[in-house]
Amino acid sequence: MGRVAGLTSAEARERLLAAAAEVFVERGYSGTATSEIARRAGLSTGAIYSRYASKAELLADAIKAHIPGELARLISDGVAGAPVQDVVQHLGEELPHRPRQISAMLVEGAAAARRDPRVAEIFAAELTAHLEVVESLVTAAQQEGAVDASLPSGALARFLLSVALGTLFTNMMDLAPVDDADWATVINRFITAASPND
Repeated sequence: MGRVAGLTSAEARERLLAAAAEVFVERGYSGTATSEIARRAGLSTGAIYSRYASKAELLADAIKAHIPGELARLISDGVAGAPVQDVVQHLGEELPHRPRQISAMLVEGAAAARRDPRVAEIFAAELTAHLEVVESLVTAAQQEGAVDASLPSGALARFLLSVALGTLFTNMMDLAPVDDADWATVINRFITAASPND
């Protein structure tokens, strides 16, 4: 893509995704008009449709752009030699503190997926990719002897992803926060339970 309104393609995309995140969270997927996203980004609707075939694809890209790279960090930490238990503990302790906008974007994506087959397809592909990464980490941890090899890696990966997603969803509710020390206790107990018995 070329320059749009004096911006590079990357700058235009960044503006569009920031505006999309705001509007999707405020108005929901069905209530969001691409013209409003373009207006907030200071661009034309043509700038959207030159990049995205549909509003569904824009939502999917906005979700991917605004969800922190926790899985990428997990992988890089693992490659750097950090013990898997430490990486999982760190990630688990961070989950309750994710920004509400990220949680809201996921909720919008999940709700839209129930009504729009294209959103459902994109959302499922994204979750499947994340699940594969988590399962590869679980398998690596089992091979290292950090996680009990008798645990089914697929089921454990699904459990971990479900906890992560569930925590992101509950973050946007007005629930009383869980004490950080209590949360760390639960995470540590889970890690201990999943560790091999000596």
